[in-house]
Amino acid sequence: MAADNKLELVIQVDAAGANASIKSVNTSLSGLEKTAVSSAKGLRPAGALRSRWSLRESQGFLLGL
Repeated sequence: MAADNKLELVIQVDAAGANASIKSVNTSLSGLEKTAVSSAKGLRPAGALRSRWSLRESQGFLLGL
């Protein structure tokens, strides 16, 4: 008889850390929205080229680092 191979996946979530990261993403998206609206109107707000949510931070969040 063949062996019953079973693989289990356990995922643990740090709720407080995840919540803080989601709030950071929302803040960043809100800033991007404001920048887009200002750009559409022909205005350029101070700090328009800076992003609070860097690629490295987003990769760390997705990888759980």
